[in-house]
Amino acid sequence: MALAGVTSAYADTIEYRYNFQPAATDDGTPVSDWGGSLFLYEPMSLGGSVTDIDQSDSFLQTSLVPSFFLKQSSGVAIRSVGSPIRVPVPFTWNSATITSMDIVGFESLTVGAPPYNWEITPTSISISPPDPPVIPTATGVWVADGTITVPTVPDTASTIFLAGFGIIGLWGFGNFIRSRQMAMARFRCKNSRPLPSRRAVRGLCR
Repeated sequence: MALAGVTSAYADTIEYRYNFQPAATDDGTPVSDWGGSLFLYEPMSLGGSVTDIDQSDSFLQTSLVPSFFLKQSSGVAIRSVGSPIRVPVPFTWNSATITSMDIVGFESLTVGAPPYNWEITPTSISISPPDPPVIPTATGVWVADGTITVPTVPDTASTIFLAGFGIIGLWGFGNFIRSRQMAMARFRCKNSRPLPSRRAVRGLCR
């Protein structure tokens, strides 16, 4: 029973996918050159953060490069607006669409190259190349598109620990059964009751 807990301790993760559906661009590029997907850990939220995004799978497709993966970007954060006190823009979504969001980040396409800055809102994806003033933007909407199941891969240390714990549990249970058997054998010897095989008791009845 202890070993059964080793496999049941890890459950798959359900993620909620939101796809960007572009409607227009301001740089003359085809709408099909733009897109992206955000994978969120919750089906809805009124106060989310960037930690609610699976950055390993989430990406932005633009007219400049095939895609920006959030996991490869630096400084991914919720943008703050206002002066003199800067207030973070709320990150909210429901089961149909993303209702409030202003998330920014930057990524270099090659090592040591100037970074591209990107920004996503509920209605747009904007990319700032290293050499302004060209700032391509696509307008559209983020639409919920079902869920995906991500298998949870346990870390090696946890697996070894749980497996060892299970083995120790089985060993202890075996010792408990053996000790009960020995105790019963001694009890029978003490009360002069015949044993089916005294050899099995290994000299307990002396």
